Amino acid sequence: MKVKNVLMLSLLAYTGYHAYANREIIKSSALSAKKSLLAAKTDWHNIQKSLERITQQTENLQAINQDLTYKGRVFNQELQAHLKQIAAVLDKYKS
Repeated sequence: MKVKNVLMLSLLAYTGYHAYANREIIKSSALSAKKSLLAAKTDWHNIQKSLERITQQTENLQAINQDLTYKGRVFNQELQAHLKQIAAVLDKYKS
């Protein structure tokens, strides 16, 4: 065997031994990473659903805003008409 092959084999054996010795730590780390990934996916889906709801509500709010703007203009026009009538009555009593 060449020296290169012997070094590779001993390095692999050393790595395998340490992996086996720390198998519980590696297993718990892998489980923790898997749980974190599942939690992140769940959060991602919740965020997507929330964004869809926000988009829908934005459309509803725009419709409500247009309706309130129209009603505000109508109210203002009616108010001006009533104020003119009140001013005419007041002018009648002033003279």
